[in-house]
This record gives sequence, structure tokens and C-alpha cells, in this order.
Amino acid sequence: KLERDSTIIHLEDFFTDVSKIENISADKNLSLSLSEDKKILTVKVLSDSLPKLSTLDVKIKGFKYSLLLRKSDKLLYEYIFDPHGKSYKNIALKGEFNAWNPANTPLKFDKGVWSAEIIAEPGEYQYLIVIDGKEQLDPNNNDSISNNMGGFNSVLKIGKVNENKATYLQTYSYSDRYITLKFTNKVKRFLVFIDNFLLPEQYLTTESNKLKILIPANSKKVKKSYIRVFAYNKFGTSNDVKIPLRYGKVVDTTAELDRTDYETAVIYNVFVDRFFNGDKSNDKPIGNPEIVLPKADFHGGDIAGILQKVNEGYFDSLGINTLWISPIVKNVQGAYGHWDNPETKFSAYHGYWPVSFPK
Repeated sequence: KLERDSTIIHLEDFFTDVSKIENISADKNLSLSLSEDKKILTVKVLSDSLPKLSTLDVKIKGFKYSLLLRKSDKLLYEYIFDPHGKSYKNIALKGEFNAWNPANTPLKFDKGVWSAEIIAEPGEYQYLIVIDGKEQLDPNNNDSISNNMGGFNSVLKIGKVNENKATYLQTYSYSDRYITLKFTNKVKRFLVFIDNFLLPEQYLTTESNKLKILIPANSKKVKKSYIRVFAYNKFGTSNDVKIPLRYGKVVDTTAELDRTDYETAVIYNVFVDRFFNGDKSNDKPIGNPEIVLPKADFHGGDIAGILQKVNEGYFDSLGINTLWISPIVKNVQGAYGHWDNPETKFSAYHGYWPVSFPK
């Protein structure tokens, strides 16, 4: 997913040996700059004429691999706050568009108003205005929504969302040779991949509101492969469709899947601190209810507790075969933040206040 101006792509995220890269090309509306060690590619957008979807084509040992590129939908929005003659020292915004960090969006005062530029995709964003250090609803905006914690946030609307006019893809039928999809609205272009190879146009046929895809013959030699389909028009990009193949035939029953296939994952999201306390010797609650209420303190859940429940067969009894755990990086100690009713600060029991991320 490209940024509006410049994007850094780490090629080692896609290729195990970047030294074997022979050539990289892309749409004429992009400029490419490859580092000497071929690990970093800098992609710059030269024109707004860049298609909403295009490919980055990488040639290795005579084979051309294609990575899908999505043009940024982000808009430049100017937020203006009228103080109505009142004097303030500093004003900032915190919201969904800036990771709830007022330091990311300070306002500047000029010609009687405060303003800031916000870069965000079209949509609705919750936010608060911070006036001289005090967080509050935007007094110039009557549109607000519950924050699900007993309070409210203001709502900022940026651009227009044309979801109903963008195209939508859905599977329709298949045979040993073809896959057919249905689509809504007019399509500018389809991009269909077999794994990371872009299929030539001769593999695609459109008629009315249907796209017919010829399954490549060489896929019959491969145990697992995937057809991925994307599309776009002037109003936006479509959903993407991923169709698994087994020796070139569409997989339509779970019996054809292996345990290691993503499609077989039945996921349980384990909130570590709140799940099960397997080793009380490592508990470190703040333990002061006058500062942090028990509900906002550490409860002692740990990896030992998760392993104990795995060994007991708890997840097997639920039909779960994949665990998604909350962050286990080192978090801050002590009490932070503030909530008014009931009044309390918070511990980092959730795992989302890391001191640093492991390298």
C-alpha cells in the first residue's frame, strides 16, 4: 500500500535472496530507487494519474514476479478551529487519524484561527481537541459519538466514501478449466494472480457482469497454489478474492486442506493477563486501589497459564487449533492515564504500552 508521496519497501520481506534480483519495473507514474545492496526500494509517486491498482514487477533468474501496489486513497484535509475571540496558548488534536497522539497534530495560529493539515483516507474519525492541555469535545462540532467508556468523542468527516459505486467481487462457478466470478458496477481493470505471477489478459474473459478465468495448465503440477483476484474503477478498489487450488483444481471441501493451511485455522484470541494465572510467583500488581482500581490492575494471567490450558485440552474441547495472544513485549510499570468515573489510573495489563519492541 503506497503512501501519497514516497514509500519504502523492504524487499527482503518478499524475496529470500535479494542479490539475485535482476531488474525492477513499475507504472510510468512511479519512480524507483534501489539501494546498492538491493534490500531497500524507494517508490515515489510522480503523478496523480497512477492507477488505483498496479504492479511492481521484479525479475529474478528470468522469471517476473509481480507484487500488487495500491495507490493511496489518503486526502489532505485542512482542519480549522475558530476560537471566537478567545485567547489560547496551544491547541492540538488527538484521534483515530493520528494514533491518539496530540503531538502528531499541533495546530498553528494565524489570522485569527487555529489550523492543521491532516492526511487520512476518506471516512469518519473520532477525535478530541486538546486546548491548553485539557482534552474536550470540539466546541465547534456538534457531531459526537460514544467512546464506549462512558464518555464521548467528536466525529470528523474527511472526504466522501463511494463504497456502493466501487466494484464488488464474488465467486460464481467453476470447472476443471475455468473459474467464474460475478462483479458489480463497471470495472476499469482486473488483476488476477496465480501465486505471485500476474496472469496475462488472454487468460481473462468478461461478459456482462461475469469474469471468466482460465486456470493455468502448469498449476496442475503444483500441490498448492492460489488464484487471487483484484479490480478497481474510478470510485475505488474492490474486495479481493482468494481461491485455493490443489493440483490445478478448485479446493471446495475442507478434507482437501492441510493443517498448515491458513484456511484451517480456528482462532481463539487470548488476552494473556485476563486468561489464566499459571504462575503466581511472577505476579506484579500495582496493588494500590486508591490509585488503580482492581479492574484496571494486573490480574496475573501469563504464558504459563496458557500452556497449562493447552495441556489440559481446554482449547481442544472448544474446537480451537490456533491461538492469537495479546502482546507479550516488555511494558511500562506503574500507573498511567486517568479515568473520572469511577476515578482510576491504569496498569499496562493489556500489553499495548511497550517500553521497546524486540529487534
